[in-house]
Amino acid sequence: DGKVKPSRRFVRKNKTVAGQKVGGFSASTPAGNTGRKAVGLGKTPRVKGGGGNGGGDGKGVKKKVMKCNSKCLWMVHPKNLVEQEELFLNGEIQNPCFEYENEDALSVVLSAFKVREGMFDLAVSILDDCISRFNKESSFLEHDGGSILPQESVEEQVNKYLSEMNLENKINVNFTSEKISPTSVIHDPKTRKTRLMIAIPITYREKRMNGVLNHEIGTHYLRKMNGKKQKWYKNKKKKLELKPYIESEEGFAAINQVLDASNDPNRVPYLWTQALYYYAAVQGSKMNFRELYDDLAKYIDDPKRRWKQCVRVKRGLKDTSIAGGLYKDQVYFEGAVRVLQLRHEIDFRYLYAAKLHVEDCLRPEIQKLVNLDNVIMPRFYSDDPEGYVRSLDRIAEVNHII
Repeated sequence: DGKVKPSRRFVRKNKTVAGQKVGGFSASTPAGNTGRKAVGLGKTPRVKGGGGNGGGDGKGVKKKVMKCNSKCLWMVHPKNLVEQEELFLNGEIQNPCFEYENEDALSVVLSAFKVREGMFDLAVSILDDCISRFNKESSFLEHDGGSILPQESVEEQVNKYLSEMNLENKINVNFTSEKISPTSVIHDPKTRKTRLMIAIPITYREKRMNGVLNHEIGTHYLRKMNGKKQKWYKNKKKKLELKPYIESEEGFAAINQVLDASNDPNRVPYLWTQALYYYAAVQGSKMNFRELYDDLAKYIDDPKRRWKQCVRVKRGLKDTSIAGGLYKDQVYFEGAVRVLQLRHEIDFRYLYAAKLHVEDCLRPEIQKLVNLDNVIMPRFYSDDPEGYVRSLDRIAEVNHII
């Protein structure tokens, strides 16, 4: 990819809750090897050869990891994360040394995601614009999101959201201290129940919580459930040569997460988190943990938030004194940019009909197969489809995307 330059200018388990131009850019989104599901989705797979303790000869690991894709990202969750965080933030070590349950699988998981730099300058322009306006990340987060919610308030908001969508009997919420991602969704095919996993300590803010639910429930969950109603989807995916959907999946969800900010004239709907993920992945491919941590100081002023961002990139490495890492998070930004580029061409009913890449939704042969009769649309779209597109227009404008 050539670089593109912008034009100047708590643990509680089983708790049920009731109830292509880019702003002066000529950007093509490199596909990479990104046919992956969201972090934390699916059951924990069993991997042969490693025995779960890093032993064995690793036989069978590659085949299993590649089959289950990012369901295997649990393998790159360091088991000594808390200990290394304390040592690092206290200044006792420069680069963490992470330990894992199954070290045989690390190289396979890391090699599944290649770093891309084609949207680096766009990401930087968004980050710099936000910092120039708010001075530091903590000021932006406080202005945009308000105060951090207590757990009880989080439960109340989830309850209200699920009730409005008539999903209160289909989704449970779990609070856990063992997640790197603040939120993830796990589907259990046996019980047909879905669990919304929320990391503690809570990082949700009062004005942003609804956006999180738009992301996890109003996008991920609905696309999955709608896809199950499309009888052709599972059997004809290979024959139809459908693109890997993860880029569109995460990018579309990211857009819907900042929808509330777009509809509020006092807020600015930056794709801040997604641009930060992209930037950190590129820099992490060239820097060790300490260098990345110091580099991110210009964007993330809170030391613990900066640590977590570095961990997202460096998970999967044992010795973080070297460059490299896990680059999966780039799909959030790439996907959001692509959906926004095509926002006036998309019939969003097709994008919601199944877990499809946005470009596949535009193919006439795919549209002919889709049954729209039983597609469930989120209220933030169905109440005012034209208003939804206008909201996307503002998101695109703020983030330099034409």
